[in-house]
Amino acid sequence: MTFAYKPTGAGDYEAVGSGTEMANRENFFEAGGFFDKGAFEDAKLWVGKRFYNRTDIHINDYYYWENSGAGAGIEEIKLGPAKTAIAYLQGGGNDKASTVEQTKRVSLRAYDIPTNENGKLEGEYVTIRQAANGGPNRDGSMYMLQHVQSGFLGGYNKVALVGGTNIPDQTWAMGIVPTWAAGVTGPSTSTDPRGTLLRLHESFAFDLKGTDWSGMLSASTGRISGDAANYDFWNIGVRPQYNFSANKSIAIELSHTEGSNATAGADRPKLDKLTIAPQLTLSGGFWARPVLRAFVTYAKWNDAATANGIANGTFGTATSGTQVGFQAEAWW
Repeated sequence: MTFAYKPTGAGDYEAVGSGTEMANRENFFEAGGFFDKGAFEDAKLWVGKRFYNRTDIHINDYYYWENSGAGAGIEEIKLGPAKTAIAYLQGGGNDKASTVEQTKRVSLRAYDIPTNENGKLEGEYVTIRQAANGGPNRDGSMYMLQHVQSGFLGGYNKVALVGGTNIPDQTWAMGIVPTWAAGVTGPSTSTDPRGTLLRLHESFAFDLKGTDWSGMLSASTGRISGDAANYDFWNIGVRPQYNFSANKSIAIELSHTEGSNATAGADRPKLDKLTIAPQLTLSGGFWARPVLRAFVTYAKWNDAATANGIANGTFGTATSGTQVGFQAEAWW
């Protein structure tokens, strides 16, 4: 069971129900050992609501594939040297009176497929049915193919191809809101723009042995073709980290993002960002947690980014800005 808590950040005393939020993110049961030796001997059955096969680009805090929700499934089925999993998940409205559309998804996944030394392939195919209120159901599908190369320059290299057809909600499909849940909050008419989606993601984590350098590089590009218009984006970022000692380091992040403009013929929105963050940790390396950071971020963008709501509204109509702050990060 996993809960989330979101305070307003308005004061030192924040009572639950006064603008704060509590959320039940996971609540599921998993068990195995029901089957004899063979393909199903290590298989596990699960029922409930869970994070299902989430995969991300760490420095972007971006899940480009997240098939989470409430449902049931079986995983860890042996398929030669690889494994397979089958799952049914759903989200959205629970009754006909609900104003939120409901999606029903069936997932077939194959993973831990050996390809080369220290390399593995994973693929997932998902059929989607979105129940539209007052209109016909809309059927679509999405797929993900991913290769992970471990032990590469002390880290890993991960490249993923994500695609789909007849996606009801363009914003969700583009991964701007990288959750399956966003796909059930769009318009409910049968004339929604539907199209094809293709995204390519690369993330490379490194830890250069014999030096004090580690970090990550990421790059993404994507395009969606809809009934009304076509949209595309690309971004690239790098976060090198230098450890002065096992406990003291500095991280530097530089990135560029740009994409299509909602207004035909207008300039493409563009955003550049530079962050410098001195850090304190209990051990060395890029993945050391917990970590305490101070940071200063300078960002610059064009008028098209402001007009399209891409740049942070904190700076109004300006085309550049600086933020300074502190951050603590931990995981377990």
